[in-house]
Amino acid sequence: MALTRAALKKLGIEEDAVEAIIQMHAETVDALKGKVTALQGELDPLKESSGEIGKLREKLDTLQSALEESKSSYDTLKSDFDSYKSETSARETRQAKEKAYRELLRSVGIKGEKRLDAISRLADLDALELAEDGTLKNADQLKADAKSDWGEFITTSEQHGADTKTPPAGGGSAMTKADIAAIKDPSARRAAIAANLELFDAKAAQSSAEKGD
Repeated sequence: MALTRAALKKLGIEEDAVEAIIQMHAETVDALKGKVTALQGELDPLKESSGEIGKLREKLDTLQSALEESKSSYDTLKSDFDSYKSETSARETRQAKEKAYRELLRSVGIKGEKRLDAISRLADLDALELAEDGTLKNADQLKADAKSDWGEFITTSEQHGADTKTPPAGGGSAMTKADIAAIKDPSARRAAIAANLELFDAKAAQSSAEKGD
């Protein structure tokens, strides 16, 4: 039942008391309305603040996503760059070893670029070690090995080799690299290389390939 004058009168309450009760009720309602208004005033800024926090969170999530993408791109680029550096370093080291080995071969009397090309192609360059001055370590042993393995190529004066070429094991046309590689006897294999140096000359091979095209 609502608190009204009529309801109070039905309860047998006198007119003066009814007015007093109504007045107190009104004051109570007004006080409650004031509290509601105050609480609403406190709540509105919180709502606005909550909205700003949501926007900031969205921006943070966006930046975090961009950061992760950038990190992934950086990691990929770094990996590619490290691989490039490693490959470049390995290539430069091999070139330095080949250059030093060719100089060592020249020092024991092996002349001619074709001969040096052929021997360098067959040598295990990766197994060689470079000293700080760019020469090869264990140079004396390497020279002794070169004299032993490639004695046929050592010249003391300008010489011209025979014009004939070592034929393949089964006879017939000039030998191929595969034929030479199949020769098991080291001396025979070196002799075959010496007689077919043009097979180990990169320029000659390229010219031959271009003619074939």
